[in-house]
Amino acid sequence: MDKIGVVIAILFFGSIIVILLRRYLLSNKIKKEGIEVDGIITKVSESEGTDSDGISDGTYTYANYVSYKDNVGNTQKDALIINYSSRLTEGTKVIIKYHPSNPKRVLIIHY
Repeated sequence: MDKIGVVIAILFFGSIIVILLRRYLLSNKIKKEGIEVDGIITKVSESEGTDSDGISDGTYTYANYVSYKDNVGNTQKDALIINYSSRLTEGTKVIIKYHPSNPKRVLIIHY
């Protein structure tokens, strides 16, 4: 691999690490400071996993969308922070936490 390839690989993997670290830190912040409320799954989006050649590897992840009322009484709708390897069903009741300074940041606590 030439020098440019090495630099591109370092930048790519560094970016992935930064994204994962930010998600981890945000999840912990919501766990500590979040407000717990009831919610309902309103939509589930499925993504098929692929290998390095772009061929299906037989795995799936699911982006789950939730609707809930914040502490002011406004209805909020947004995707959960973490994608799940198990599919939730639309209409499933869940317990979530959201960050009071940004109600769009949602973490599922129990389903």
